[in-house]
Amino acid sequence: MKFQISAVAPGALILAFLCHTLLASGAHAQDSVEIIFDKTPIERGLTFDRRMVRPTTITLGGVESSAWMSDGSIEPSQGWLRSFRFKVTDSKFQNAARPAVDIEIVYHQPANAGWALKADTKDGGKTVGNGWGGTTNWRTAKIRLDGAFFGARDHKSGQPASVDGFDLRFDGTNDRVYLKSIKITGSDPKVNVDWARMLKTNEIETDQRGGIFAFNRAPKHEIRANLQNLALIERPLHYQFDINGYDGKSRHSANGAISLKPDSNQKLPLAFNTSAWPLGPYDAKLSLFLQKGDAKPIYTRTLRMGVVSDTVLPKAREGEFLFGLDAANSYVYDTQKENGFAFYRLMGVDILRDIHRRYEEIDLKSIGTALELLKAEELQGMLMFDAPKDPDANVRNRALPGAVRRLEELSRAYAGRGPGKIRFFELGNEPDLTFFYPGPISDYVTAYSQMRDAIKRGAAEKGLKPEDTVVMNGGLSFAGPDGERRSREFLQLVPREKLDAIAYHGHGKGGESEREALTRARDAAQKGGKDGIPFIETESGFSGNDQNGLMEQARTAVEKMVYAQSQGMETFMFFRLFMEGSGSEGGYGMTDNLSEPRPSVLSYRHMVERLRHHRFVREVDFAKALEAPGLNAHLFEERDAGGKATGRKTFVAWSEKPAQFDLSLRLDAREGKVSGAQNFDLFGNPTPTKILAGNVAAIPVGTEPVFVSWQSSGASSLVDVAPSLLTIRADQALLTGATTQIPVLARNPESKNQSAKIEVKAFGRVPITAKVSPATVVLRGDGEAVNSQIAVTLSPFDAPLALPTWWKVFTDVDAAKLTPEILSSIPQNVAGAKGEVAGGWVSSREFPGGQRLEIAQIAGGFAEKRAALATTTLEVPRDMTLPVAASADWWMQWSVNGKEVYTTLDRGNQHGGLADHTFNLPLKKGKNVISALVLSGSGGWKLEFGGPKERELALSAGVDPDRLEVSLVAGGKTLSTQVVPLQIAAPIPSLETVPASAADWISLQPLAVLGAENVFNFFVKEPDQSRWYGGETDLSALVWARDDGKNLHFSVSVLDDQHVPARVGDDPKIADSVSIVVRDESGKILVSGPQYVSKRENGRTFYRFSVPRMLVGSAPFRLSLTVNDNDSNFLKQKATLGEGAGVRLRLR
Repeated sequence: MKFQISAVAPGALILAFLCHTLLASGAHAQDSVEIIFDKTPIERGLTFDRRMVRPTTITLGGVESSAWMSDGSIEPSQGWLRSFRFKVTDSKFQNAARPAVDIEIVYHQPANAGWALKADTKDGGKTVGNGWGGTTNWRTAKIRLDGAFFGARDHKSGQPASVDGFDLRFDGTNDRVYLKSIKITGSDPKVNVDWARMLKTNEIETDQRGGIFAFNRAPKHEIRANLQNLALIERPLHYQFDINGYDGKSRHSANGAISLKPDSNQKLPLAFNTSAWPLGPYDAKLSLFLQKGDAKPIYTRTLRMGVVSDTVLPKAREGEFLFGLDAANSYVYDTQKENGFAFYRLMGVDILRDIHRRYEEIDLKSIGTALELLKAEELQGMLMFDAPKDPDANVRNRALPGAVRRLEELSRAYAGRGPGKIRFFELGNEPDLTFFYPGPISDYVTAYSQMRDAIKRGAAEKGLKPEDTVVMNGGLSFAGPDGERRSREFLQLVPREKLDAIAYHGHGKGGESEREALTRARDAAQKGGKDGIPFIETESGFSGNDQNGLMEQARTAVEKMVYAQSQGMETFMFFRLFMEGSGSEGGYGMTDNLSEPRPSVLSYRHMVERLRHHRFVREVDFAKALEAPGLNAHLFEERDAGGKATGRKTFVAWSEKPAQFDLSLRLDAREGKVSGAQNFDLFGNPTPTKILAGNVAAIPVGTEPVFVSWQSSGASSLVDVAPSLLTIRADQALLTGATTQIPVLARNPESKNQSAKIEVKAFGRVPITAKVSPATVVLRGDGEAVNSQIAVTLSPFDAPLALPTWWKVFTDVDAAKLTPEILSSIPQNVAGAKGEVAGGWVSSREFPGGQRLEIAQIAGGFAEKRAALATTTLEVPRDMTLPVAASADWWMQWSVNGKEVYTTLDRGNQHGGLADHTFNLPLKKGKNVISALVLSGSGGWKLEFGGPKERELALSAGVDPDRLEVSLVAGGKTLSTQVVPLQIAAPIPSLETVPASAADWISLQPLAVLGAENVFNFFVKEPDQSRWYGGETDLSALVWARDDGKNLHFSVSVLDDQHVPARVGDDPKIADSVSIVVRDESGKILVSGPQYVSKRENGRTFYRFSVPRMLVGSAPFRLSLTVNDNDSNFLKQKATLGEGAGVRLRLR
């Protein structure tokens, strides 16, 4: 929480700091020292070393500022560092006089690289803060420093880049760094003490090996909070300690009293009993109170912890899948310390991506030491080794022979299979990005080939076979236009024989992101003549920060690695155990504070526990059987050390979409022997598997991966989809103010007839009822399904059910010129970077998910900070607030009627999804204009959005607010339960004035957009390709429906590059025309006929139909519409809407 104290008198101090504190008591005297980096710097109690820094001016965000910059290194051995060094000259801060200080640095670091702040503390020179660059404007870093000494002491550390002789040192890396100001603030530790700032937990210890917060089930565990009093007077306190599960349930609560002596540390033991706790993640909180009974604590410390099984995880055998981990940036964290090894053991890790030791060169001695440590832990290592990557080609060329020699030596010494050996060599990291490899890709290919040959020579001299080493490129990111182009160029240029595997990167949510990344990499490999070469994912993760995001990361770890095994990969590197920074970058970390496990650590562990010594068998195609795209189901079987099947099978399934399924899985032949069947949740909590007659298991599956494990006598080929006991088809949207019949099929798990009940519970944002008829059925013993149906009735509802999917998009706009007046209407044009920009109407349904605008695709590319404006309208019958959610790549600002309602322009999207960006749209009665300004990031340019339904789905981790829960019950037992998501549709919109022109219609939300999926071409099987469908310009259409209270109006705008005007009386089958059929629910035709009369404007043909409202009535009806396309006197193709039964609609 931020506190700010300010005064207007001259010399008054402004304090702004961040800390764990929740309550401050009273006003506290503050002191500060600072430097303002003008051309002549203003130094107040703080000075800086002028070596390798200089004054300059820089323009950021259109504003010119004075600053000082460092563009060279003061460290001969570390030429990449750019440093500022400081000394405190104010005696109030010297020699520990202000032990608790807050440091604020305003900096600009254009390079996408890290920075670190070191300080002179009571414990010597230490790194006290770090972060990331990639800035495009001034950024403020705030660092809390406890134990500040500031004596400018020489600690004689002997380390380069030390703080020896100074009080503070700011180090950026890889490129120039600019500072605008630095300020240090502190308060008196004796008088009128700011207890909110002077109290903290210095560290928290555990009784676990490596000091990590992962516990088994036991009657007593203990952690010890080292409470620190930075003030110089004693303080009695009361404390409260609570532990809660992610299910919201309290598992432990305790309180007591303690008194902290001046300038002291005191351990507070906190014991708890985990014997009956579910496996999984927990949040603990220690709160300190100044007085017993205080409503708010003066200080809180939260920590993450986990409860895991007692299983000791074995390592992979030769030839088995290697569960891999990108542990950390080894230049930032030491990945070979005891806390790291404790996590590797806990998680069952087989191989680490980068075995480089912090502060050491990649040479024989350093790598040998690392491999000895790994061997003791039965770990394998992947060696990451960069091709020389100086921007200067001459420097790169001079460095290459040395790199080649070193790799050959390393391979000769350490290449091989098994623990303590290096089999996998990754030569670089994302060379498709110029940040990581600034030279042309052709130069990288040359360097890669020579380095690869050196590895193979060294291995051969050691007597190894070619397959004993796997040499691959630095993982390709395909990020942005340059990354895409350079990745594909690499796969074109590199000789096929030089690649043992192709490394790629596929960060993103869930298994679907990995599938998309691998599909993209395979396409590039195939087009580059490299099809058939195996792939290895060397860096893939997901950034999450709040509980929803952390659970998504936990699911993602499992889904990605299961998918990788289904694709035959040898290993997969999940990213990343320890992650520097905060926000979106820090969100990739699987731990907090190097010791506290996030849920992904626990899900990774359980996945290894279930799948160790298993081999992938095949996908079980429930997606096809249930017509449920995104339903993933994978079958594995266990093998013994000799490679023989043990009879143990494990099934892993999840749904990418927010839905719940009750899968019927045949575990073995009907007469086979099945035992020990259990379902396991994401973290390993077991429940008995429900097994029906014929060895069919009923398995509930939703968005969270579920594992099912069992022992059976039959072969894995016998495991397959079984007919579902309940089949419910809710394919059509349910109309508000109407009743919809949903068919149900019920099957018998037994071989004899039995009576059963079908029970239903209905949930909806709209008042909803559901009734089954017949509710009691006789299930047939011969396996045939019996029929029933559910009548679902929705009440009338006047609030919008969703955000519009029809947007006018302007690309490359001048964001500074988007005034409230412009954002209060749908403009024809807006100011752009190079003159006026004309927008175009786009349906979000054109893009995956249906509620996304792929702006990079619309604009034909992207570059960071390009701006786009997307705007739409929404009409409501009364004033109301609409809950929504959105996510962008990378910055966004939402407005309603010209007023800003939500923005991330100050921080970016933070890798968040819809759950991370929820807000409300204040709508007024009548027409509202909704606008979204979207600035592209370095890796993409898009906008994702959702209305009330999508927001609830995101916040509830996939629980659909509109759903039926249908159960089949017989003999007092529930045989099956299906959760059926419902789509709800509003009646046809009303309007007072019918649009007179095509231009007026096009601004309205269409009923449908007809494209390639709606077109049937009559000549597609004939050899004359000139008669085949030629895409959107050959035939596509927009369809609108509106009700003015008297008539129902249909409008159709057809895009057809060869318009053949028709005449009244022409046969509609051989003329450009539109025909409609309106039927009632029984199938009776109410209105039908062709429409020839049209108006041609700007390459589009516009048709109008008007139907008296009295012909249709208020009951639901069905619409079928056909657009006929005649090209030069022959009917070439047609586009249809509602072919067959028709689209179900209703008037208000």
